[in-house]
Amino acid sequence: MANLSNAKKMVKKIKENISILNHPITTICGFVCFFYSLFLIGYPLLYEPKTKIDIYYPISIGTVGLCLLVIPDDLKGALKKLIKNKSE
Repeated sequence: MANLSNAKKMVKKIKENISILNHPITTICGFVCFFYSLFLIGYPLLYEPKTKIDIYYPISIGTVGLCLLVIPDDLKGALKKLIKNKSE
């Protein structure tokens, strides 16, 4: 039962992070990256592109987009604190 309650807490935290009202910067950037990667994957199915796009490029952009959706906006502040602590 302890694992189930931990899973519920994780899902609740992820839902809060994806909310545009709580964390607008990373959520919007995440959606843009994710849908751009879907566009890059689906574009060759509709039209013949002049240049071939390596599949790793849209997959990496989509992965970055999903990561941006999950992390909170306070990532910049956390990174600044980490760098400040390392420099001291």
